[in-house]
Parts: sequence; structure tokens; C-alpha cells
Amino acid sequence: MSSIFNNRENAIAMVQGAYKKLKAYLYYDKTLAFAKKRLAILESDRDNFINVLENIAQNISNENILFFDNLIEEVDFRVLPKRFKSSLPESNIINATVDHSCNISKINFFIDMPIELYIVDFLWTILVGKLITDRPDILKYAGATAFKPSLYTSSQDLIEGIDFKSNRAFKPYFSLYTSWRNGAFKTIQNIHPDTDSLLLCLDLKSFYYSVDFNFSQLDELLNNDSRLEQFSFLTSIIKKIYYAYTKLIVKYKKGVKVQKNNCIFPIGITSAIVLREIYLYGFDSQIVNVLAPKYYNRYVDDILIVLETGTINETSSDDVINKYLINTGLVAISGAQDLKFYGYSNIRIQKDKINCFFFPQNQKTILLDIYAETIHMNSSEANLLPDTDVLSSSFTNTAYNIQNLDISNKIRELGFLRNNNYNATRFVNALLRLVKNTHVSNDVMNQYFEQIEEFYQGSQSVEYSNSWRSLFELYLLCGESVRARSMYVKIGEEIKKLNFELLDSDELLEKKKGTILKRLIIDLKEKLDIATALTTALNYSFGRNKRVRDLAVLFRKSNMLNHSMVAYPLLNYSSISDVSLTEINISRLFENSPKAFELDKFALQWSPRFISTVEFYIADYLHSFNGRGYGDDPSLIHNKFIDYNQLGDYARAEYVFESTKGYPNCADIRLTNSSPSNPKVALVNTNISVKDALNAIIEPQKTLTLKAKVRLFKILNIAKEEKVDILVFPEYYFPLPWLLDISMFALKNHITIITGLQYITVAGQAYNTVCNFVPSVTGHRFVNGFMLFREKNFYAPDEVIELSRIKHICRDQEIPYYYRVSNGKYTYSTILCYEFTDITSRATMKSKIELLFVPQLNKDTNYFSAIVESTARDLHCFVVQANTSAYGDSRITAPYKTEAKNILQVKGGETDVVMIATLNVEELIAKRNSYRQEIKRVVSKCYRCKYSSAKIGHNKKCDSCENKLSKGRIKGTPPGFK
Repeated sequence: MSSIFNNRENAIAMVQGAYKKLKAYLYYDKTLAFAKKRLAILESDRDNFINVLENIAQNISNENILFFDNLIEEVDFRVLPKRFKSSLPESNIINATVDHSCNISKINFFIDMPIELYIVDFLWTILVGKLITDRPDILKYAGATAFKPSLYTSSQDLIEGIDFKSNRAFKPYFSLYTSWRNGAFKTIQNIHPDTDSLLLCLDLKSFYYSVDFNFSQLDELLNNDSRLEQFSFLTSIIKKIYYAYTKLIVKYKKGVKVQKNNCIFPIGITSAIVLREIYLYGFDSQIVNVLAPKYYNRYVDDILIVLETGTINETSSDDVINKYLINTGLVAISGAQDLKFYGYSNIRIQKDKINCFFFPQNQKTILLDIYAETIHMNSSEANLLPDTDVLSSSFTNTAYNIQNLDISNKIRELGFLRNNNYNATRFVNALLRLVKNTHVSNDVMNQYFEQIEEFYQGSQSVEYSNSWRSLFELYLLCGESVRARSMYVKIGEEIKKLNFELLDSDELLEKKKGTILKRLIIDLKEKLDIATALTTALNYSFGRNKRVRDLAVLFRKSNMLNHSMVAYPLLNYSSISDVSLTEINISRLFENSPKAFELDKFALQWSPRFISTVEFYIADYLHSFNGRGYGDDPSLIHNKFIDYNQLGDYARAEYVFESTKGYPNCADIRLTNSSPSNPKVALVNTNISVKDALNAIIEPQKTLTLKAKVRLFKILNIAKEEKVDILVFPEYYFPLPWLLDISMFALKNHITIITGLQYITVAGQAYNTVCNFVPSVTGHRFVNGFMLFREKNFYAPDEVIELSRIKHICRDQEIPYYYRVSNGKYTYSTILCYEFTDITSRATMKSKIELLFVPQLNKDTNYFSAIVESTARDLHCFVVQANTSAYGDSRITAPYKTEAKNILQVKGGETDVVMIATLNVEELIAKRNSYRQEIKRVVSKCYRCKYSSAKIGHNKKCDSCENKLSKGRIKGTPPGFK
């Protein structure tokens, strides 16, 4: 059978596709720092980068094994700590402090090789992944491996059946882990009322080093799939990589026993992920066939088994092991503590690491209840934006657990103090999200820094090396470069102190310990430099070390830095070089680099992640301040989103954009989504002053505070919990630097947001803008959305004067511009404060809308009250006015009878209030459609009525006649309404 690489264009496309997916994989991975560095070095030289990819494709097409053999000769390994343990002797005396002088007990050997081989490895992974995806039974019990559904199509062809254009190959690991873990407990909950059940937790011992794999088995394991032959040349390269790695590791690692021509699995490459599942497919099937469990799933080398036991007589874990593992013939005893599997004698588990949980039928399962509550509290469903909880928490209380700690416990019942790096990392990441683009005082953060630095001191600063980047990013965002340098030095000193005095006896050959220790120290120092450089790539002034700064340049050029820490969306995709990516002052950004937000096509093409529509809209809007951008047509921006993400037709928004010229100009946007006919609208009553609005220009740090962010997050949580459809804020409310995060929240929860933005200033001109984020769900259930930005058409005289006092100007639009958005159920528009006084602008909306949103900051409430009531009748629509609580009259007014016209209305209050009302748009539309016909019906009947004539006109019988206009709460439509 011919090779799929015979066609050079196909070969290049596949290599480029593999590279994009490799880049995305490394971008999200926290453990493969050295491979990330190799990729950054390659892509930072763009011309050479393209040549390298084409050269790989050429040598695969030509099956030039010599080219790859030369690369395989460079295969090496990196050594990093896997586990630490205390040097303190075991004692029943409870230590009131944490031991920060632990040392290494286990290590891991990560493969290290030229970037060309990483690319080839990922390409092979994708191809084999197609084969096993076509055989879903292979991945049935593999909890840790799941390819992105859209990666493969139903086509059996290896080219047509694989999406080589997009940049993701796997589902996110955390969601897989959560599903694997929760599946076991959900199963127990389901069967618990009917039977006793047992949960077994097994851990395969040193799995990757215990494998004894021969590539000749691959055909048999894949049922002799003929497609394997189409990329057999790639398989031969992968085989040589594995053998080269194995040959190296057996020189140092104890317990590696492979037969001739066999190999272990390298740690750090994706081919091992799919080979792992192929290799263990028979192993999984064997356990399932023997035990017939209610639930079985394996996450890499961790196994969960749920068994329906009936009445259980076993009283110890040894009894359980004997009954379900040994007596069933699944395992045999090997040595003092190990159990080996029949048919897989190289795969072992440790008896003392087997956990057994028994759940008696119809008895309250406290463990399940606590687990369910813990999962709920940790989930995003419990609290939409839980970051604010951090401010009322102590890092120390979060990062440490005390066994048996309870307020009712006696002191003598307290157990040992344990650190919890998972909680510590979550705390730091929550702080990062809170302080990003936010002014935080030293008084607030110092307490956290002191606690964080106490936790990450001594050996823990090295043990939790995957947290280094987050720590440095927190220092960066808080302007704590001195603390960062101090932490860098302290970690470096701790690395130097490491030794193998506590290393487990089965880890290394005695004669090789010295060599491996030296390599480990060198590798850890380089990993520290990489973590620091990834942070410095956000702002070059953060790093003083030339070696780190040079590396930071490479990470920025390759766009491998943390995009979530960039101040504004897609700023890191701009054609800029040394501008700080954490700078939030838009005017300063354009002064430092006129090319800010001028998107680089190369950076977009090789993006390591999916870019949302929201990011494109915000970036384009910001670019427009520099005289560019797409302007008012959202379809152009959306097409850009489709093209650069390599998405199919399923992602295309189902909307139509039409712009009407006139005075004023008006754009109509019609889309299809799942909006309800009667939307639930939330009106935010909050205090905004003119001083606040001007401070956004003069002293932005006074508006971008933690207190303000907490207030905002609380409002958003209420909107989420109440399942609001539309959320409306006043004029000047929303800070531009926070817009992306909130828009992503709105996208996720299908909430339309309408708000005034704080002043944006560029080159001395102030812009007052209304922003509308509109979520959309296409017919293919693709969740999408677009943003509409519109500068205020008419600036109020007082506003112009106030701005001039702080040396800023603003300009009215020569031709006013508005937009109307229709979702198939209703149409709405926005009009901003002083614009509302323009009768021509209001008239443009007549017969066109059902809802009109009016963000404002206006103290002339009597005048605007009259306009609101008039507009509700004149336009025959709901008017939603959001004013500052200081002036009040935030309201929703409808064209109803006087006593019912104000659906809600509020003024004042020291705390933010979210007022919610469901607007009966269906009833309004029905009244519009029937009103004129109803008049005609009444007129027709009266005209034909025998009790009236031209002579007598009205008579007493007319007063009691039932032929009248209905007296419902909705008023009729005004004259000229169509």
C-alpha cells in the first residue's frame, strides 16, 4: 500500500497540522518546559521555522531514514523530582510547623529530543489516534485519553478523515479527570439504594518504566489495520526514539527490565499516550470480564472499580484483595508488598496503596454526601466568579490541612499538619484573576505575599516547581519585581541544596546517583529560568537577568506566554516588539507602538489556542482608535474569526447585517438564537458619579479597584443565579480592561449585556461608548457571539465642559449612528443618555423595536421621566432606563395604563441592587397586531348597528353595548405606527 506522504503538498499540510497541535499541547501543559523552550527557539526565527517544517515533510516523503537517525542520536533525557519526603524521623509527636527541609525520594526521566522529532511524534499520534478512534472499544476504559470530537470525521481515509487545520487534538485533561473521578461516585449513588457496594482504588507501580513493549505487537493490537502500513515509515522513527530512550534509562534507573528488542514508554511525548491505551486495552478488558464491575475506568495508571457486592463479610483490605483480586486469578503475590497481573507480569500494584471503601445498602453514606458537597462548592455552578471569596480567606488556611480539625474537637484530637498544593495553586490563580488589570494596594497584597512566601519556602519551593510561573506572574501584576528577584534567588539556593540522601532504594543504580544529581540540579535551574522567562515575556522590564530576558524574547515571538495575563485581547498578536503586554493605558500603548492591535497574520496562523469572537471584536474596536479596524460591520470580524480558527460552516453565525443610510444612519442586525420570547431583564441600580467618570481619565487606579471588581462580580453572580437574559448597566459603568472576562462570562451563560463604558482616551480625545454583547447559538448549537460598540452621537453641554477642564475634547458624530438587533423574537436598540433627548433619533425607532435600552448618568430625572413615558407610548415599546442610584429613576416602563406603566422603578441606596422583571413581549406584539384590526371591527359593527344612524348618532344603548375596544393594560399603538 502506498504511503500517505507521497504527495508533497499533503505531507507539508500534515506536518504543519501536527506542529500546530503540538504547540497547543505544549502551551497548556505545565510539565514539559524544555520542549516548550525548544519550540520557542524554532518559531522565533520565522523563515527558518517554515523551512524546518518543509524539510521534515520532504524527508518523510522521501523516507530519508538517515536524516531522522541523525536526529535520534540527539535523544536525551531531563531529570526532575517526582516526590519529596521529610528528613525528620517518624514520631507520634505532632509537629506544629511544616517541614520545609524535605528532600527527593523519587525522580522522573523526561525525554528530551530535537523539536523535529516532537513534531513527527505528534503526527504519528494523530494518525494512530484515528485508528483507535475508529475502534471506540480501545478507549472505552481510558479516562485520561480523549481526542477532540471534531478532530476526526467518519471517513476511513487518513487524510480526509483528520482535521489537520485546527490547533487542538485532545480534550482538556482536567475535565477528563473530573469525569473519571465523578463517574465512580455517581455509580455508587445510583446503585446504593439496592445493594451494598465497594470502591477499589488501585495504582499501577512505576507504569511507564515497567512496560515491556515490542512494536511488532502493534499490528496485532490494532487488529492488523491495513492503514498502519500507510505511515509505517513514521512508525519506524517512533520505534527508534523509544529504543534510544530505553537504552539511556536502563543505564541509570533501577527496576527497568525489558526483553531484547522491547522498550519502555518515554515520559513527555504524546505517542506514549495512545500506545498506553492500546497496550492496556487487553488489561482493562481482563479486569472487566473477571469482575463485571458496575464501574471501571483508568486514568493513566490510577484505577477506580465499583463492585456490587451484596452482603459483605470481608473485614480488612487484605480480605478484599484476596477475594476480588487474588482468588479471581487477576493477580498473584510478588515479593512482600507487590501484586503482579497475570498476562501482564511487568505491571504491578502495591498492596499498601490499595484503598477500599464500603457503602452499605440503605445506610446514609456520609462520604458521598461530603464529596458531592465539596464538588459542588468547587464547581463553577456553585458560584460563577468565586475569585472574590479569596479576599475573605487566608492563604494559610487554604494551603494547609489539619487532620481532624473541627471547632468541637478537643486539642488532644488534632492530627498532623499537611500542605495542600492544589488548594494553594487555586488560591494563587484566583488572586491572579482578581488583580489582573486592577489597582491593588500594597496593604491588601502584603498579607497574602507573606503567607504565600512562607508556603513556598525551603524544599516546598522546589517540590512545587509547576507553580513557579503563577508566582512570578502574581509578582509581575502587582509590580513586585523586588520580591520576584528574591524568590528567584531563594529557589536557586534550595536547588543547590538538593541531594539523594532520602532517595528510595529502588530508584537509581548506586554508581549513577552523582551523575543524575548534577543533571537534576542543572535541569531544575533551567526550568526556573523558563518559568521566569515566560513571565518576563509579558513585560521585558520585569527581568534583569540577560539569559532570562533573551529567552523571554523567544517566548514572546512564538506567542507561548500566558495569554490570559495580557491586558487586552490579542495585544500579543500585534506587530509589536518591546511594548509591555500588561499595560492598560490605551493612549500610552499607541504612543509606545502605533502598531498595537495591528494583528500579525503569522501570529494568528500559528496561534497556540482557539481565539474567541469576543477577542476579535474588542481588538478590532481598540484598533479603530488608531484609525483602522473593520468599523461597524460585525460580519467582517466574524469571518476573520472563522478563517483564523480554521472552523467549518457549523461555526458561521446565522445573522444578517444591513446598514441603512440616512439621518441618522441605522444598522439592522438579524440573528437566530435561542432567546426566549419574553426576556428576563435585569436592571443594575448602582452609584456612578460624574467624578467617577472623570477619574477614569485622571486617576484610573481609583476606578479599577478590587472593591469595584468584587461589586461587579456579585452583580454577575446574581444574573447567573436568576437566569437573566439581558443585563443592563448605567452609562460610564464598565471599565474597558475588564470587558473581556465579563464578555466570556456572558458568552458562557448566554446573557446579553448592555452597558456604558468608562471613558476611553487616545491623544487627548475622550470617547463615551455604549457596548452591547450579544450571545448567539447557531443552528448547529455552536455557541458564538458578537459585540457592538457605538460612540455617543451627541455629547451633553456639561459633559463637553467637564472634559475641557481636564484638557480633553470630545466630538459629536457628523451623522448620528444607531443599530437595531433582532433575534427573531423581538428587536431592540440602545440610546445613550443625551441622545435620548433627540426626537429625530427616537423617531428612527418607531415601529422597529420592542425594547429600548437607555444607559445614562443624568440628574435631570423629571425631564427624562417625561421622555421615558412619552417614548414608551410613542414607540409602543418597553423602555429600560439605567441611571446612577444617586439620581435614581432607573426603571422599566411599558405602554401600559398609568397605574401599571412602571414595571419597576428605584432610586438611591448604598448597595448595588439588581432589579429583575420578565417583559411580556409576546403580549405587546399581539396588541400591536390586533389593535388596528380591533378598531376596524368595532367601527364595522357600529356602522351596521340598527340602533344608530346618522340622524340620532350616539344613543343610550351604546353605553351598554359590548362592541367596544378591549380595556386591557396595554395601550393602543400611536398614529402612523406600522
